[in-house]
Amino acid sequence: KRYLSDYAKPKKKHRSVVEDERIIETILLPELGTRKVFAIGRSDIERIHRKMEKTPIYANRVLALLSKMFNLAEAWEERPPFSNPCRHIDRYPESERRRYLTGEELARLSAAIKIAETAEEPEERITPHHALLFRLLLFTGCRLNEILTLRWENIDLDRGTAILPQSKTEDNKTLFLSTPAVS
Repeated sequence: KRYLSDYAKPKKKHRSVVEDERIIETILLPELGTRKVFAIGRSDIERIHRKMEKTPIYANRVLALLSKMFNLAEAWEERPPFSNPCRHIDRYPESERRRYLTGEELARLSAAIKIAETAEEPEERITPHHALLFRLLLFTGCRLNEILTLRWENIDLDRGTAILPQSKTEDNKTLFLSTPAVS
């Protein structure tokens, strides 16, 4: 509770706090229950990490969250210095994930957007704004939230650029817009 109130909520982005809360509720509390922070040892953390071996990237995120929480517990004098039980637990290897649509996939997705945009049944139809949103996501490669929170003052159509003030990868990220994206 203290991690969330004194660290996460004041210092992290809202989506990160929501994810931390989800990890705490679905993984950490069921695994560690109501045990005192000073009573948790490396074997407890190794057990949690090992249980998640089929989802290595997520397991590493859980381990990173735990490590931060225990570092803060040390700073708050709830654990002795240098007692973080996450130390010396090997992370699972991660490889960078990059996925691009093939020409065939892009054609099928474009056709699906067009079909949904012109569907006769109202429950099958998307609005023109939604169709434009899907196309802009395709043309830019941006995350949904990056486009949904983009403001007109951050777009320069003459230069074909947009500034993403709070991108997941970096703040004030410059996005170069293709001609279809500008259109």
